[in-house]
Amino acid sequence: MPRAVDVASVWYAAARMKRVGRLAGSGATEHDPRGPRLGWAILVVIAAVPVLAGVYMLSLRSRAHALRIVVLGMVLLAAGALAVVALAPQAEGRHPPPIDTRAIARLATPLVADVAGNQPIRLSFNVPMDRESVGAALTITPPVQIRLRWANADTLLSVAPLHAWAPGTLYTISVGSGARSAAGGPLGDPVRALFFTADAPTATIRAVALVGSRASPAAGFRFTFSREIDVDSLQAALQITPPATGQLSADLQRGAPMVVTWVPSQPLAPDTTYSVTFGAPVFATDGMAVSPVPRYVVRTLDQPAVVRTRPADHAQGVAAGASVSVRFDRAMDRSTTQAAFRLVALPNGARVAGTFSWAEHDTVLVFVPAQALAAGHAYTLSIAATARDRDGIPIALPGGATSLRASFRVAASAVARAISTATPATAVTRASPAPVRSPAATPKPPAAPAPSASASAPWLSVEQYALQLLNCTRTGGWVRSDGTCDGYGSGRYSSYVAPLTLSAGISANVSRPYAKYQAVRDACSHFLDGTPGDRLARAGYTSYRWAENIGCQSGSPRQVAINSLTFFQSEKSYAGGHWVNLKNPAYSMVGIGVWDANGYVLVVFDFYHP
Repeated sequence: MPRAVDVASVWYAAARMKRVGRLAGSGATEHDPRGPRLGWAILVVIAAVPVLAGVYMLSLRSRAHALRIVVLGMVLLAAGALAVVALAPQAEGRHPPPIDTRAIARLATPLVADVAGNQPIRLSFNVPMDRESVGAALTITPPVQIRLRWANADTLLSVAPLHAWAPGTLYTISVGSGARSAAGGPLGDPVRALFFTADAPTATIRAVALVGSRASPAAGFRFTFSREIDVDSLQAALQITPPATGQLSADLQRGAPMVVTWVPSQPLAPDTTYSVTFGAPVFATDGMAVSPVPRYVVRTLDQPAVVRTRPADHAQGVAAGASVSVRFDRAMDRSTTQAAFRLVALPNGARVAGTFSWAEHDTVLVFVPAQALAAGHAYTLSIAATARDRDGIPIALPGGATSLRASFRVAASAVARAISTATPATAVTRASPAPVRSPAATPKPPAAPAPSASASAPWLSVEQYALQLLNCTRTGGWVRSDGTCDGYGSGRYSSYVAPLTLSAGISANVSRPYAKYQAVRDACSHFLDGTPGDRLARAGYTSYRWAENIGCQSGSPRQVAINSLTFFQSEKSYAGGHWVNLKNPAYSMVGIGVWDANGYVLVVFDFYHP
């Protein structure tokens, strides 16, 4: 019976020591893994002392010494086993936290305005997501077809329009609570993203080159877009009426509007109204459609025309040493016009050799024969229909003729006489600061004396009246056919330019003598005695800032003055030379000379600034 009690006591003590050790170990910190094992060992020893003492006292009651030894050995063995167990290395580790399957979403990019047409909006999640549930829980207001793309192991979602966001629109993207993570967890909170889209790109349509309100047929049209566009969509949408073919070329510079130019394959028809519009949407490269553009309507320039020939058709008594010239109403292409010009002697039709030069901004073709024309002989000058202006437009010829012709006869005597002309006025401008020399292509007539500065002023009142007309137009008014001025100084019909003062010195020494010099010879030219600059310099006016307009007609001096001014005004639409001289603010004074020779009147305006 005592042996049974001793064994039970030992097992009881061992169980108690194990429980106490477990309780002591639970108080150790995770930073010192040896703490629990050391605490258990100490507690085992302390707890074993009373148990061992009790067992030993019981064993003393036994008479059998061997039994005491056995019991003591078993106790020591049990205590050692417990100590070994307490001090044995324990597997280290932490208990994992409970798994949180909730997803948290946020905007992956900052919220911005001016979102481009196809720019994606990105949402990022903290855990991989279930694609199907997110797609079902996602809504966009206002509705638009979209495409979804996932990245970064299904944690990054890009939302982009199937075509393009609508321009100038506030959009809302929402992801509801029905979205789930790949592990099945719900979305922590619904997500809502707001963004504004950019305004639609804009465009303008203009003719590349305008002369007044008319378009150059060869230059084409220019399209200016507020941002980069898809040129192919422009090509597909462009409508030009009447139909015309051409090529598009784009010019895109960083930070600047995009410019696309349409150049016709061949010049547009002259004097024709064209309309240009977009018959279908034009798209920017970001997918947005360009705002509607008003239809652009413009009329092309008419065909160039010959203003006059010199000598005039049917002229008689032309000087043998005279040059031949043709004035056009606009700048001409030199190569085609020179190739179209012919001067032939009659009746054999032999072509006259000579040299070409150009004057007044390529509006006057001058031909100087290599030898003096034969006295008493007839000549014909012609301009073929192949002559073209700078825009490539062929000259207009009446009745479908293949060329324009003018015939004249050289004086039979050796005394050369200047030729009358049908043109109402001529103009010349000096812009170069260099000293002026007479053009080699227009030599001075050898037999004609220089104009005298001693000419009286029999038409001084007309000269003063011509100044009033000149300043009417110069200050923005308009000279009517009856000589009245509408709106003097108002700037109503053109920009205001300060009126000119009449220079008595230039009038007496340059303009009036030269008017008389031409009128008595039935001539009309800037170059019968050098250039206007030469004549001014001889009179002591040496500034390089000068210009000259000439009016020459049959009639009364007063009416010719009116006709000259109204003719100058007629050049406003295409900025002709007379108009430019009249309105040039660089000049501050003018000399005016009027002379009437048996009904043939010359009015000379010499513009000047010291």
